[in-house]
Amino acid sequence: MMDYDGDWICYSTTEVPIEDVAVVHRSHLYRIDETLRSAPKIPLGHFAKRDHRGAAWGIFPPEMTREEWEESE
Repeated sequence: MMDYDGDWICYSTTEVPIEDVAVVHRSHLYRIDETLRSAPKIPLGHFAKRDHRGAAWGIFPPEMTREEWEESE
């Protein structure tokens, strides 16, 4: 996901305890999954999703408006 500040938020369908969540540079993600380099340009607030590593990416509209996002922070 590309939030309205331009930050990437990456996650999988595997649930992770909040204490294990970390902020990392995208170069670390590329080391884990080189195919992330081919991710399409994601407009602010939108998200990209694929079914599995190597699958085609889909771009989807924001789930909330910028105003809703700012209020949620």
